[in-house]
Amino acid sequence: MGTSQFFPRQVKASNISQPEAYQIPMDSARLINVAIDPGRSLWLVEDNGIYEYTFLQDSISMEPARVIQAPRGLHTHVHRDYAENIWVTTLGEGVFLFKNPLLRPLTLPLEASLMDAYQHEALGVLLLTVEGELWAFQDGRYTLIRQVSFPVDQSTQILPGFNSDRLWVAANKTYLLDLKGPEYLLDAKSYFLLDDSSGFIFSKPRGGGFIPWQDTSSISEQLRIFNSDEGGEFFVQNRFVDNRINDGVLIQEDTVLIGYQKGLGYFFLGSQTWQHINNPRVTKEVNVIERLETARGKEWYFLGGDDLLMAFSSQGDTLNFSSTLLQGINLYSMALVADTLLWLGTDQGLYSYSVNLDSLSTQFLGSLSLLEGLSNQSVRDIELYGDSLWVKTDAGYAYGNVEKLLKSQEGQSPVPRVKKMWVNNILTPTTPDLALAAGVYNIRVAVAPMQVVNPGQLAFQYRLDSTEAWTSFNGSELQLFGLSAGTYSLEIRSLARKGQTSDSAHMFITIPAFWWQWPWLWGCMVLLVGLAIFRWLRNRNQRIKEKAQSEVKIAQMELTALKAQMNPHFIFNALSSIQRFILASDTLAANEYLTKYSRLTRMVLNPSDKTLVPLEDEVQLLENYIALECLRLSHRFTYEIKVDPALDPKRVELPALMLQIFVENAVWHGLSSLERPGQLLLSFSKEEHFLLVLLKDNGIGRKAAAERNPRRGTSRGSQLVSDRLAMLNETVYQNQASIKIVDLYDAEQQPAGTEVHLRLPLSVY
Repeated sequence: MGTSQFFPRQVKASNISQPEAYQIPMDSARLINVAIDPGRSLWLVEDNGIYEYTFLQDSISMEPARVIQAPRGLHTHVHRDYAENIWVTTLGEGVFLFKNPLLRPLTLPLEASLMDAYQHEALGVLLLTVEGELWAFQDGRYTLIRQVSFPVDQSTQILPGFNSDRLWVAANKTYLLDLKGPEYLLDAKSYFLLDDSSGFIFSKPRGGGFIPWQDTSSISEQLRIFNSDEGGEFFVQNRFVDNRINDGVLIQEDTVLIGYQKGLGYFFLGSQTWQHINNPRVTKEVNVIERLETARGKEWYFLGGDDLLMAFSSQGDTLNFSSTLLQGINLYSMALVADTLLWLGTDQGLYSYSVNLDSLSTQFLGSLSLLEGLSNQSVRDIELYGDSLWVKTDAGYAYGNVEKLLKSQEGQSPVPRVKKMWVNNILTPTTPDLALAAGVYNIRVAVAPMQVVNPGQLAFQYRLDSTEAWTSFNGSELQLFGLSAGTYSLEIRSLARKGQTSDSAHMFITIPAFWWQWPWLWGCMVLLVGLAIFRWLRNRNQRIKEKAQSEVKIAQMELTALKAQMNPHFIFNALSSIQRFILASDTLAANEYLTKYSRLTRMVLNPSDKTLVPLEDEVQLLENYIALECLRLSHRFTYEIKVDPALDPKRVELPALMLQIFVENAVWHGLSSLERPGQLLLSFSKEEHFLLVLLKDNGIGRKAAAERNPRRGTSRGSQLVSDRLAMLNETVYQNQASIKIVDLYDAEQQPAGTEVHLRLPLSVY
């Protein structure tokens, strides 16, 4: 302990082996503690991280399988529990939980490191080691197939041939392996290769071509032509696309779906023709194409590329993904587990999506990286072998149990904890109940989950009241600015990228108010101001009311004066009629007229002090007046008075004696000079909230009457009516009353009478 080396010793048959020193990769690191997973791994806890070593047969690998960046702080103890989780205690930073990784370094009973693996339909899993050994693993046994003669490294890839007896191996150059015969060199690096019985598709940086197999030539002879000096021209003659091909799958017997630098295309092996696919969603480079068959036998084709992740089925269904999370990330490979979990191999680790191929929906679940067991972030290939998922990275293979991977998407996000807290930039001890003095505060809270997770796997949310919505904040520090007086119930929870939320960490923050912020003080001030405003408004309204009452009294006095002027006008006209009877020596008519006149005079004088009178009284007055005029003219005209049944004559009111002037004008100026029988119609009707009065005669018209009785100015009676209606509009009718006089003409445009339309707001008492 405390050095930069460790010395494992093996105890066999009471003998202790000689120690062999292992150097910690970082010279500045110091060994603090050890945790052991028997038969699989050794964890060395050091002051700059946690190093995991794997057991290879009877020895320990010299290089760590992975390095976990532990939180800063002095680690004092490490413990591995029965669930294979690692617990690390620190001084000053608390206890950290490193959960049992979902992926573990793949260790095989082979002396050399595994470089690539391939599922062979007859031989099982083929394993190619760094020493060039090609092994077959099947039924729990390892069988050495052959020793290849070419160099093998981490980028080497095994590719299938068109039958089970041959394989292609892509490295710095490309090789064709006849499992029952020799090796053949294809003196070029392949960016993509697909073998078929009729030939093979091969991609170089400047394009992809189809090289047909010639029945008359041997494989070595045909590859010799490809490798010869004329090979460049030979490839150009067989090139069908000018851009580099990245991937492709055989979707039908003679049709290959190809992803290349400009999207997607079809190559038809039979006719050896090329067709670009115009798809508005696939306009950029396609890097990966995977053909995945579900448990129900439905074929899906998953595409990955520049800002692209989508899938479509052979039946035309489309599965859309949000590619925002994959922007700037290189996508290398895909694998679908149990038709519900899609794994993506990227240069930033393993990304996972849950997929529902029935409802055509997807959800991003998160990613796995070094903390979950990857030895390197760059995942080049993903393969499903039995109940295990094999993951190829730039630093070697890791594997995980499929069932555990599926269950890993369930569960709850880790509960956060408050590490530190600053109040106005002063470090303050963390406490569940924080009581502060009166003031305004900026509070900063540093939080962390109670277990170590990948950066970016968790986000944090907070709220200051249980009724508020949750608010997310970036990073691991919560900034609360301008907290004033009040009691705050601060809750913080973690949110996993797969959607799960944790239980909340609680803290109560109490900030009292200054004395001038006390609610009862403000209440008293508001009450006093309210009382002052109320008194001012009451006095103001009283003055306005008194002024309005004075104006109404003045207006009513003026209206009474106008009405008083109308009574003498009526009396003058009546006495003129009596004078005519006397001068004509018609004493009986004069006596009858004088009797009716006296009765009418009482009716006129009775309401003289009222502005409005009931419709019933006004109709009776007008009927008596029209009867007098009819008697004066020896019944040379007939008259009719109509009242709408919708009107209540006893409750509807209208201005007294206003219509008498127009009736007088109709009789004296329109009907008295008429040679034919005259007709006079007076009607009262209701229209919504208005009283409509119509006075119609078939007299000689206003123009002819003016010619027969020329006089200066306007009729005194008409002027009185206009002035009175204007006064009523100001005091009673709020400018809603109106009067209109219409001249009538016959078909030959000769005068045929006059109509008076009076429109009054309906007044009911």
